[in-house]
Amino acid sequence: MALDRTYFNTLTDGVAGTPVDKAMIDAIYDDVDAALALIPPVGTPTNWTVIDGSGAALTITNNTQAKAIKIGQLVIAFLDINYPATANGSNAVLGGLPYTAHATAYGAFVFSRMSESTLKQGQISPSGTTITLYDQTGSNVTNATMSGDLIKGMAVYLASS
Repeated sequence: MALDRTYFNTLTDGVAGTPVDKAMIDAIYDDVDAALALIPPVGTPTNWTVIDGSGAALTITNNTQAKAIKIGQLVIAFLDINYPATANGSNAVLGGLPYTAHATAYGAFVFSRMSESTLKQGQISPSGTTITLYDQTGSNVTNATMSGDLIKGMAVYLASS
């Protein structure tokens, strides 16, 4: 994206009416254009659906449409879900992230609201599309613990490409 330089073709210094040094203006614009070229394009928000990633075949209720945006390799994904009533003892894992995570970069899940008091953190699986849920001690939270609970939050992670 190159900046429009036409305005500066007639610009003067405002004091003596001396035209501004066009070469200097061009050099500044070249630097700005080069800097803008380094900024990755911001994608259009993507819809995605949160699913059970624990293997228990639970039906997760998506309260609002989950959205994600990708800026270069940086992914920010939002969700608002309810866990179903369950006694399943498998580790609680949310699946369906819209972009595969990078192999060596862990991401994080930040809760904006949750109804389960033991739930404290979520971690994006490397090379995966899941969020594993943990309690305050770093131990896995089970599906049974999450039974009927609400989670609203945001995943931030580095995509594989």
